[in-house]
Amino acid sequence: MALRDDLVAGIGAIALACAVSGCGQGGDTPAETVTETVTSSAGPEAGAPPPGPTTTGTSAMPPTPGGPGLPIDAAQQALRTSAGAVPNGRPYDVQVETREGQRVFEVEVASNGQQFDVVVDAAGARVISSTPSDGADDDARRAEEAAVDAARALQTAADRERDTMLDELEIDSDGAQVVWKIELVHADGSDVEVRVDAQDGSIR
Repeated sequence: MALRDDLVAGIGAIALACAVSGCGQGGDTPAETVTETVTSSAGPEAGAPPPGPTTTGTSAMPPTPGGPGLPIDAAQQALRTSAGAVPNGRPYDVQVETREGQRVFEVEVASNGQQFDVVVDAAGARVISSTPSDGADDDARRAEEAAVDAARALQTAADRERDTMLDELEIDSDGAQVVWKIELVHADGSDVEVRVDAQDGSIR
């Protein structure tokens, strides 16, 4: 009986020793590996400046008023507008100018022996101001006597010089003849003067 107890005790001791030392099938059991995954959001590197604002497209700068000439259609409208601003108006001198940053037509108009200075906007549709002058000069009298008015003379010149703008128009004497002098501007900035006979409308 004592021998059996000693045998059992010995077997138990061996089993305990195996358990402690890792005995058994497969030898040593590897330790469980734990992998930690760290996810970081993409961002600027340390010390890098923050990104600037994103812009989409490029805004075109608005055109700046200035430069010689305004469109022929607008000039024709300005002639009609200034003529209607005074009784029996006959425009005879047109200058394209800049006032307070805006392009305008400065028009001298003959009216029943008088002279008016009429300022019309760049579209030719609105009278900005109308001021009477003292008496009437020789050009005003020439305009009232001319068979060909400023509008017809301008159209004749524009038909001769295509794709141009008006810079200046005036009535003047050319020797014994009365003519319209029309200064036109091409797209490249070059200018040309066309003279139109104030009696028969021919180009001189």
